[in-house]
Amino acid sequence: MSLVGRIECRLDLGPESSDFTKKRKFRDTSGFPKPSNAAGMFFVPSVSNNTAEYLVVVPESKLKLICDAARSKSEIRLTKFKIIESLSDFSLLEVEEIDWAVQNEKLSNSMWENALSLKELKCKEASPDYSESAVVVRVDAISPIIAVVPSDPFCFVEVGEDAVEDCQKTCNSCIIVIKGKSALACHGGILPGDLLLLKDFRIQKWTLPDSLNTKGYIHLPVPNRVLVITKPCSIAWKSGKKTKYAAPLCLPTIQGSVVGVRYTEEGIIQTLLLKVRGSIIGIMMTHLPISINLYYGLRKGAFVQALNLHDLTFRTDTCSRMFGACLRSSVIILRPASAAIKNECIPLKNMNKSRPKPIPWRYSRLRRSYFHQALLDHIETVKFPVSYSGVAFAQQVCYSLMDLIRRYSHNSALKKLVEVDDNLAANRKRRDQFAEFLEHGAEFSDCSFPKVGCHLNKTIPEALVALPKLMTLSDVRTTMLSLVKEKIIEWLDNGGKIFQGAVCSFQFNREDIDKHAAISPHCKDEPLHIVGNPSRFDKFSRAFFLGDDFCLLPATAKKEIKMSSEGSDSLFVCSSKYFIASSICLGKKDINESSEINLPPWTQIESSRNGSCALMNKGGYLFLASLHIHCENIVGIDKSSTIVDGEKHRIPYNVQRVLSLPIPIHERAFFSGILCHQRLKVARIREGRIQGYRLALCHCTPDLIPPVMESSELSPLQSLDIDASISVPPIKKAHMVKCIEHFSTRACKAFMDDELHLALSCWGLADSTASAVAAGGYDEIRKTINESSKSNIQRLIPFLLVPVSSMAAGSNGFIRFKCDVDDLSVSLVEVTDIPAAHIDDSASLISAISIGKHFQGTLCRTLARRGGPYGELHCNQGFRGIQDTTLGMLNEKLCADIRTLSQTNLAPCLVRIIRGATLLTVSYCKVQVECTRCFTPYVKRLNCESCPCSTTENLRWNKKDPENNVSSTGKSFHDMQCPNLCPSDFGEVKWECSGILDDGTGQGKLYSERQATLLMLGMSQSTQTLIEEGACHTDTGIIYQKAMPPSSYLQKSLKELQRFPSHGEMTENGILKLLAPTTRASYLLYRHFSNLHATTRDYLVRCKPISSDIYLNQTYVEKSIPALKATQQAVQNEASSYSLPPLKLSLVDCVMWPGSDRLGNNFKLQKNCKQTMQC
Repeated sequence: MSLVGRIECRLDLGPESSDFTKKRKFRDTSGFPKPSNAAGMFFVPSVSNNTAEYLVVVPESKLKLICDAARSKSEIRLTKFKIIESLSDFSLLEVEEIDWAVQNEKLSNSMWENALSLKELKCKEASPDYSESAVVVRVDAISPIIAVVPSDPFCFVEVGEDAVEDCQKTCNSCIIVIKGKSALACHGGILPGDLLLLKDFRIQKWTLPDSLNTKGYIHLPVPNRVLVITKPCSIAWKSGKKTKYAAPLCLPTIQGSVVGVRYTEEGIIQTLLLKVRGSIIGIMMTHLPISINLYYGLRKGAFVQALNLHDLTFRTDTCSRMFGACLRSSVIILRPASAAIKNECIPLKNMNKSRPKPIPWRYSRLRRSYFHQALLDHIETVKFPVSYSGVAFAQQVCYSLMDLIRRYSHNSALKKLVEVDDNLAANRKRRDQFAEFLEHGAEFSDCSFPKVGCHLNKTIPEALVALPKLMTLSDVRTTMLSLVKEKIIEWLDNGGKIFQGAVCSFQFNREDIDKHAAISPHCKDEPLHIVGNPSRFDKFSRAFFLGDDFCLLPATAKKEIKMSSEGSDSLFVCSSKYFIASSICLGKKDINESSEINLPPWTQIESSRNGSCALMNKGGYLFLASLHIHCENIVGIDKSSTIVDGEKHRIPYNVQRVLSLPIPIHERAFFSGILCHQRLKVARIREGRIQGYRLALCHCTPDLIPPVMESSELSPLQSLDIDASISVPPIKKAHMVKCIEHFSTRACKAFMDDELHLALSCWGLADSTASAVAAGGYDEIRKTINESSKSNIQRLIPFLLVPVSSMAAGSNGFIRFKCDVDDLSVSLVEVTDIPAAHIDDSASLISAISIGKHFQGTLCRTLARRGGPYGELHCNQGFRGIQDTTLGMLNEKLCADIRTLSQTNLAPCLVRIIRGATLLTVSYCKVQVECTRCFTPYVKRLNCESCPCSTTENLRWNKKDPENNVSSTGKSFHDMQCPNLCPSDFGEVKWECSGILDDGTGQGKLYSERQATLLMLGMSQSTQTLIEEGACHTDTGIIYQKAMPPSSYLQKSLKELQRFPSHGEMTENGILKLLAPTTRASYLLYRHFSNLHATTRDYLVRCKPISSDIYLNQTYVEKSIPALKATQQAVQNEASSYSLPPLKLSLVDCVMWPGSDRLGNNFKLQKNCKQTMQC
């Protein structure tokens, strides 16, 4: 099948083709044809009964034949073509083969040989009339048809010498101006790299425009004369194979298959997406006028070539590189899209249905830069909710993103791109077609493509940057949940243990989101941008909620903010660098296959939106994950939505002042503290509330909420506890029950109440204004920092404001704070220079898991120590907020409290430091296995035999530890168990010790437990291990008492060893191997205390409260009052005397000061304090 007809080149352009046409010249537009049929190459069949006209799309190899046919107005035969229907006014005809065509004129080879070169033409006298000489030139660049005045279109052609091989030698270049509708019929056949024969042209003088006289930019050497062509037959092209094209400015050329085309709301092609060697490259084309033939030919599947492009030095998520087209660029179809399709008639799906009809050769005004258009195109690809979609919404978001970059970005390249767009928007002048085509400069670099600037983007950045990343709130939520799953699976695959109540906090940054979402990297230090509706701003902190139609997530800001008008229609763009997630293990269940349930917001239980929490099962465990977003900056997308700076509230109290002095309870007074660690215990619902969440706050110095704080400004040693309660309505409990039942099989429908109450506690906390505590405390975060990490570590740590009115002092002097979760005001503060934690286990991510229990005597293991995990603190580390005192001053406070029958002066919760004190003697020590769940000592199993006590077994002890009954720390308890049948994971060896402490001003009895005991005793690791091993074999424990000699059993065992036959000399290690574990442990404990020497240290202690049934031993002393006069007699009577109870102290930590004597300083400190109290 073939078609015979003529090719018509129509250039009847209407006023729509130019944005610069004065309206008064075209008041009557009725005479203009329709824009769709006004300009382009059309095929008109010769058959009389066929009245259809076809828009012609031909490959690059057939362009010259089509142009020749249009100029000669002769008939041609199309032998291979495909008709694409469904255009409103015409059908599209994609031609692959033309069997015959009529040339307008056959030029002999002698005319090509006798033609002049450009250099010869310049040496010849120029004439204002038409030249009779022919010139051979090589095309370097050709502009599109420029319709500044639609009735007088023209185009530029830059040509050079045919013999010039070096692309940089442009000294003999020349500019050709093709004018007139008939002459422009050959425009489509002129391509960069072609050899042209010019004749019947006119040489015209031309003055360099003022716009090209700018300084500091490289220009092409523009001659003072141009060649003007107005006749259709003045240009001929040489037949044969085309030579390889080399751009004179080394502008990049790209070939690839079209994978997508994006359009503006006016129907203009905005971005052309090409697949080049497996990567997607975008070409911005809004500044390039194109024909209607090329407009419809750029379809998915077409293979095209783009020449003379500009590297825009920015990229998007969908495009690895972005290029821009200017008036010097050319886009050519090498193979039509229908070449790979067998059908002869192909429907044009979704083509020009919802967009306006294209306007051919539209020379539009430059309203925005390519950066702005690429950013707008990128925003339109984001799948926002239906209520947020639309071109107007995308434009508002684009302006907001550029405002964020302009005000807060630290990336100079991005700021430069925004500055170019601002200058272009501020100076909406008429486009200078001469400058756009001629003014170009090359800047060669090490990139794969050289960066060449032009008139449209002179200040193009040198570095390759990425466009600001924009995501919906739902995508951020989905990505964060996936990251939490990966961390949990990674821990389980590495053999880590998970138990009920284990809480783990994660802080993800922008790079983690990019990597998981498989998107192109961001600019360095640039945040992720999220669109949402802020609501429920906390008055005293930086907490608020960010939501859209699909989800509602809690968030915090970097500074105090508030909305000028809060409503459902107020939309903002929030920039964020940090994303916080927390997960808690609810328990191990008989669970179905891996699944996930999204929980609604706590305050909107019947809403269709997702909240910040989700239930998921991994590895047979049920987890509840909660999410939180930290926003750097917030900008409204319209004038009605504005964010202003909030009021900064001064904080009158801190942790140290609350614990040391009685403070008046005001309704609106707060005290501040940094979250140290958190505990989530199992608690029952009582009177509609759960009171199972405990927070430990440590001391910090700022009296305002700081945006950034150094780690030296806080002290984890000075801390207090807060019990937060959560109100649980029945409807929320019923919803959680239904969700947990989804993860159980029919045999396990009766789930434990512990799982339900843990889930309700976490859910209520995560969807409150206090949800920022999910970031983890200072102790937990420091465990995630490896010692080999950089010294300048920065993390987000919760900063809490607690109402003073929630204080509840007990009868024993301990201060507790009990409040509702909604009463807490939580902000996130960036803490810098966090040192690594010195702990004995590997510093991995899962080390941040909080077991939820911090017992008396547990050391702050995150502080830097020397001599192992139980070594002493380095000097003055973490001592901020801890006051110096002496034992003499503490005894005076004890007397004052006895007089008033209170605990105000001793303040049992306050940590004090006693400088230069000495532990004179240790009077008692006990090592025993205890359950940390019910605090009950372990006992022997009922079905096991008693411990071996015969001499033979003692001397031949070589039994291996049983594999069962092993704790989470790896210790075996040897036929011992908790009397309440708690799991062996809760078993732990507990150390207790007491002694006499003296600092030169007084004495006190010092008590220590657990890790603090090991710190005070300074025992070696090997000795500690052997003693704990012996404690695991007996339910009575290993006991040392100074007032009592060693047990007779120990003495008997040592005497037996003297009679035991030995070969060679018996060493101490050899003797220890022959002893039973309990006997060996008792011997090592007595040996250690016999060699213990008094050491001067700084002791951090808490005072134990005075007992309620205190008894003062009263005695009577006779006293004699001398007579005042000689005649009087002395008075004899009795006076009462009381012996004070001992001052009892609890050890928190200590620091060694070798070779220092601080007794004199303690006397001076006590004297100064007395003088201060008297004043």
